[in-house]
This record gives sequence, C-alpha cells and structure tokens, in this order.
Amino acid sequence: AVIKLKDLCDLGRTSLFYALKEMGFKFKMTNSRRGSCEQSHVVSMRNVFLRKYIRNLESEIPHDFVFLDETWVFSRGATKRTWQNDRAKSLQQLIRLQM
Repeated sequence: AVIKLKDLCDLGRTSLFYALKEMGFKFKMTNSRRGSCEQSHVVSMRNVFLRKYIRNLESEIPHDFVFLDETWVFSRGATKRTWQNDRAKSLQQLIRLQM
C-alpha cells in the first residue's frame, strides 16, 4: 500500500513505519484517558468548576465540598494502539513542541 498525503509524500507502508520509528515514535497501547482529559469541552467544564470552587473558598461563608464521584473514561471507545511520541506528557506539551 502506498500512502499519498496531498502530494507531500509518496511512501510505502514499510518506509512510513521506519520513518516514524526514526523520529522517536512507538506503536503502542493507547491511553484513552490522556486524550479525553484534554478535549476542549472537558477543559472548559473543568475551568468553570474551578472558578466556582475558588469563588466559594473566597466567600464569607464557604461551603464544604465532598467529592463522591470520579469520572471514568469508556475504555472500549478508542483504538487499541496508536503511534505515540513520549516526549510530550500532555497534548498541550505536544502542541508546544511542534511550534
């Protein structure tokens, strides 16, 4: 199989494999939690919660918080293995590394 990406490259499957390996990528198990935690709607909801939480702490009569639940990511909803570069520990770091 030959991969053609908008006339930028014309690589065979094996050549692409070796090129990715040389750039430091590994084909390994996907951590679906990493990508889910950095999705824009999750980040937005987390920011809203933290603003309310801090506002509560700074109020005259702050309410006590009790955390009862933990968010679980549906593990079967993502691919099992993907090409990953271990230099970045988060998607934000990955974006900064590419700039």
